[in-house]
Amino acid sequence: AMDIDQAGVMALQDAHGKDAVLALKVDVSDPASCEAAVAATVSQFGGLDILVNNAALGMNAVHPRYQARNMQIEDVSEETWQRFMMVNICGPFFMSRQVVPVLRTRKWGRIINVGTSFFTMLRPGFSPYGPSKAAVEAYSLMLSRELEGSGITVNVVLPGGPANTQMVPD
Repeated sequence: AMDIDQAGVMALQDAHGKDAVLALKVDVSDPASCEAAVAATVSQFGGLDILVNNAALGMNAVHPRYQARNMQIEDVSEETWQRFMMVNICGPFFMSRQVVPVLRTRKWGRIINVGTSFFTMLRPGFSPYGPSKAAVEAYSLMLSRELEGSGITVNVVLPGGPANTQMVPD
């Protein structure tokens, strides 16, 4: 299944013009698809500034009732493990590998990788999601250091936020 919101794309095109919106179907687990997406973006807009690596498989791809089950290693097939790693960690690598040369020519850019909490990375029963997101975080730190001084930053953002934002306890 692909995360394509056709109505959302059309609304953006209506609001901003067809030339301002480029909708692409990209398989981030396929380096050639990533290369084509970046080439199409640069062709349409004359460059790019920001990459957000948000495509990922979640635990529902392992089992639709993963929260109600006590997931074990036997519940994760080799094919499922490989697919998670291809999408969740190889995808950010493949996309970044295509985008960094474009950003280097501009001497500026932002790579934003979507991660998860430390608790989720290590949570029993959250494999292969947790380990794949741990790899994203480790890779992000390594890449940020590799790109130091280039004008390109790499950051990890965590969706959501604290349930209780009260700063001072009662």
